[in-house]
Amino acid sequence: MTYTKIASGTTLNIVATIPKSITEYENILMAVYTNQNTAVKCSYVEKAGFNKIEDGDIATELKVTINSAQTAKMDGCIYYEIKLVDSLTPSENIADSLPIDLGIKIIPNVLKSIL
Repeated sequence: MTYTKIASGTTLNIVATIPKSITEYENILMAVYTNQNTAVKCSYVEKAGFNKIEDGDIATELKVTINSAQTAKMDGCIYYEIKLVDSLTPSENIADSLPIDLGIKIIPNVLKSIL
């Protein structure tokens, strides 16, 4: 796969498509990461410590912004996972949460640390 490279510390806007309209789910959770241990957590329903998932241009589209402070801690290929929550009691089945490669690679921004 060919990767688009961006420098760490760059704001990243992600658009993702889901199978049904956003209104069909109780909540949508997303994790964006280069390292699973330091994932940026996102939620459609506002939650403390989570980035807000916004409505996209169509009913099956999500928009998420990962800010520059969050990407500054990333290095490598970016993946995201989405969990679609159909009821208020999340099931134990997280099979719909498979990592998706964004085709973007974050590389260190050396000049930023010099200035």
